[in-house]
Amino acid sequence: MKTKIILTRRLPDSVETRMRELFDAVLNEFDQPFTQAQLIDAVKTADVLVPTVTDNLNSSL
Repeated sequence: MKTKIILTRRLPDSVETRMRELFDAVLNEFDQPFTQAQLIDAVKTADVLVPTVTDNLNSSL
């Protein structure tokens, strides 16, 4: 079973392709910022969260 990862924003195609090869990757196809509720859900369901510098990660996570 592959590790489940969630990417919060779009990354270069080559990076996303490689992540799909290595992991059970859930991509943010619309490249919209995650709401706080979506971030909380993501950390509950994924083994790894792959955030970007624009994500609002705070103590509620």
